[in-house]
Amino acid sequence: MNRYFASEFIASRSSSTAWLTLTALPLLFLTFTLARVVTEDPDATGILMWQSMYATGIAAPLTAMFAASAELRERHARMGGRHWRGLSMRSLQLARFVAVIACVAVFHVLNFGGTWLLALLDGRTGANRILLLGVLSWIGAIGVAGLAMACARNTNIVITLVVFLVWQLAGTTRTIVEGPVWWAFPFAWPVRLLLPVLQVHQNAVPLEPDAALRHESPWLALLLCLVLAVAGAIIAVVTPRYRIAFRRTHQHVSTAVLREASTRRPADRPRNVLPALLPVALTPTVRSCIVLCTILMLCVAMIYPPSYIHSLFSFAILPIGAGILPALIWPTTAPAWNIMRIENPHCTPTLLSIHALCVSAMSAIAALTGLISGSPLSTELTRLILAIPVGCMLTMIALLIVTRFGTATTIIWAVIWTIISATLGGDVLANTPLWLLAAAAWPEIAHGPRWLVAFSIAAIACATLYPLCARTLRTHRSE
Repeated sequence: MNRYFASEFIASRSSSTAWLTLTALPLLFLTFTLARVVTEDPDATGILMWQSMYATGIAAPLTAMFAASAELRERHARMGGRHWRGLSMRSLQLARFVAVIACVAVFHVLNFGGTWLLALLDGRTGANRILLLGVLSWIGAIGVAGLAMACARNTNIVITLVVFLVWQLAGTTRTIVEGPVWWAFPFAWPVRLLLPVLQVHQNAVPLEPDAALRHESPWLALLLCLVLAVAGAIIAVVTPRYRIAFRRTHQHVSTAVLREASTRRPADRPRNVLPALLPVALTPTVRSCIVLCTILMLCVAMIYPPSYIHSLFSFAILPIGAGILPALIWPTTAPAWNIMRIENPHCTPTLLSIHALCVSAMSAIAALTGLISGSPLSTELTRLILAIPVGCMLTMIALLIVTRFGTATTIIWAVIWTIISATLGGDVLANTPLWLLAAAAWPEIAHGPRWLVAFSIAAIACATLYPLCARTLRTHRSE
């Protein structure tokens, strides 16, 4: 069994699963910065309150991405040929599950251990609660990781992300996680375990002095999370990969007639590659996302005032779409990218243009739906002019991440900067200098002199990122 573990940990090194652990660093920076700037509590309570962004916002989808990235790696590598070596699939899956849990543990050490160390250096009392929170959070993540591995093994990374986003949303619903029968809902167990330690409600609002959660014993929630961990481990180990059986057809081809060979005359200049690359890049998933987002904005525009459209686009569609778009397009073009670049040097700028076209199209649709809901034309034009460079900036950052670290890391970064933008772009924090960190929310919160600052930063970032992305694509080597 030791050889299974050794081979799995070798395969995990330098993989997207290992790189995902570094997502703890921006969370660490954001948590401590917000605690210093916004919260006035001299003890660790202020830091714990901001850690609730992770516990109630992205814990389940982030853990699911750890598991899904490991399964995606094995699928792309075709198990490294281990199917034909007489190895135990359950032992391989057990070793992979242990490797995923180890990576999740490293993430928790960086996130909560780093926060604890900074709290000590800052002289805050009660810092040991941060370590307790990290241990409990990791225990709650074990079962989620096992379930996510089984899900990703038989679906794909996008479906896994959607499933555990729903898991997270359901687990943080107040009527469930703080209701009298919370113990009947497994998706609420990890969150319920952390709320008494965080001393907050499920929406990160501090608990009242007489709140029942403040004095609740964690043993029942801990026991249920241990049960979930055991169940997740068993499911991750025993769930096989579903294989579709295809009927084999045999074709009988007659001998070809000999004739004189013909050579293709090279074109005087490279042909326009957009008609060929556009259908490949706009996969059915990309087209479905565009159509669904359009329908959603139209429905909101017909029912609610313009502020709802603006918030929906700035806090959800723009950051998530700009982050996930390269993660959907690049995997379809990456396998043949080397030969495409050789055949036509215009592939690189064309691929970047397709990303920009998608961002511009969605921004224009958001502006049109804003007009339908009754927003003034001048307001929508101002938002549109800023939304396009902001979206292109986020898309190029995501493209750099996906070409280097993989799909899972890119999706998680998209979720992280979405939550950061939604948090810092709120009514209170948007009035502080922290609004500069909420890039995706700039179309919503940048008004007056701020608009010029935001547009300048986005334009300069686009001008800097474009040649960097072009060079990365030109020098990329498909595996």
